[in-house]
Amino acid sequence: MSAVSAVDTKKATELSVTHRSYYYTLTNNVQNRLKEIDDQLYSFYKSTSSKKDYFKKLSSLKGDYEINDHTISFTDSYRDLKISVKLEALYPGNKFYKITKWAIVSTNTPDNAGKMKTHSDDDDDGSESGTIEIWGEQN
Repeated sequence: MSAVSAVDTKKATELSVTHRSYYYTLTNNVQNRLKEIDDQLYSFYKSTSSKKDYFKKLSSLKGDYEINDHTISFTDSYRDLKISVKLEALYPGNKFYKITKWAIVSTNTPDNAGKMKTHSDDDDDGSESGTIEIWGEQN
């Protein structure tokens, strides 16, 4: 293996690990939001006596959610990843909702191929530094 090929392989591996880390951070954030929704829907269920009253309470769901009839939608993002989630609220049986959409997209589209994104690093010694990541295909 040539030295150039080895360096390219190392960079590709590091980029893959970085993106995987972003993915796990984003999905962990979404799992936390789903837990918040679960807790609120459980509270609605316990405080209402009918299916009709339960679904009326959906509009009072706390958080950055879009409510439309029995659908709860939200988006979240982390670095260059964005997720769109849609839930169908169910009257509790085995579960409080069904996931009807779970779409993760990279905001790093081919239009920004070769452009750089910078992220500030906070150093304990007060110095300024940063990380530069190259996204997209490089020629």
